[in-house]
Amino acid sequence: MVRRPRRIRRGPSRQIEKPIHVFISSSQREFSSLRKKLQARIEVLRIERSKRIFVADLVDKKHGDRIQSDINSYLDTASIYVAIIGDKDSKWTMEEFDEAWMRGIPVLVYDHRKKKSKSTISRWLDEMKKRGIRIEVPQAPYRNTDDLINHIIDDLPDKLGELAEKYQKVRNVVARKGLFGYPRR
Repeated sequence: MVRRPRRIRRGPSRQIEKPIHVFISSSQREFSSLRKKLQARIEVLRIERSKRIFVADLVDKKHGDRIQSDINSYLDTASIYVAIIGDKDSKWTMEEFDEAWMRGIPVLVYDHRKKKSKSTISRWLDEMKKRGIRIEVPQAPYRNTDDLINHIIDDLPDKLGELAEKYQKVRNVVARKGLFGYPRR
């Protein structure tokens, strides 16, 4: 009698099938070129030649009447939310942040104001800090937009690591309880 090797039951594939969506939020008027540069830099990050790690989503004013549905659609797929805060008061950025926060999307917030005066923006950032959100503020002002973009690019893998850690905790609970077809541990 020939013995067959015992089959090992494996869980789902750990290979990245789809890129991680990063929602970029900022004042369009103030950061128009920065937004496009950041989007381009995020989208060239790859694991292999053909496998992108991230897709950067941003909504422009040119979307017209459907802007709110586009924001909702992008937030539905977003895994990371990046807010760039400048000197101009951006009602849209504040609303997008609140929506991302309510949905539990991990956030990265960058304070790129030139004037740190008391304003609506300052009060809003203070409120974020009370919620436990770390606001990235450089020791010295960024020399140029590339410095800010590099800072954001450097922070994305850390946020991705946090996401992976949360995913692993959920997966362990699911496996321990034998839910969704996982064998009980």
